[in-house]
Amino acid sequence: MLVPAEKLPEFNGTISGNLSYDSIAKALNPFLPEVVIRTSTLNNDFYAYASSGRLSFLNLKSDWQEDFPLESEQRNVSSLSSSNTSLDKVQDYCSDYHRSLLAEKSHTASYLLDQAQVKIASLSN
Repeated sequence: MLVPAEKLPEFNGTISGNLSYDSIAKALNPFLPEVVIRTSTLNNDFYAYASSGRLSFLNLKSDWQEDFPLESEQRNVSSLSSSNTSLDKVQDYCSDYHRSLLAEKSHTASYLLDQAQVKIASLSN
């Protein structure tokens, strides 16, 4: 979803079947958006970006904080993905080979989370 359809051949050529974290990082880096917000810290990330002026393209109302208080309930949290139950099942029922495939599949998400953390940290510098 991050890679425009017309750039998929270039992206796939960069990866060349290598789904390691480093390969994903190299291939995805040119397509990263300027704003990456983590769902686990959505409220804090949104406020950090808004306070730094990086969300001006949204044309937020001047009183947007009233509609979206920083301490408002997180409605974007999945109880299934937030629990360790699914992790236990992976450890109990998947072979080492299948666990490695799941890890490779997660490299894109891991890279995006790492980049979000870097971008948020740079806002306070």
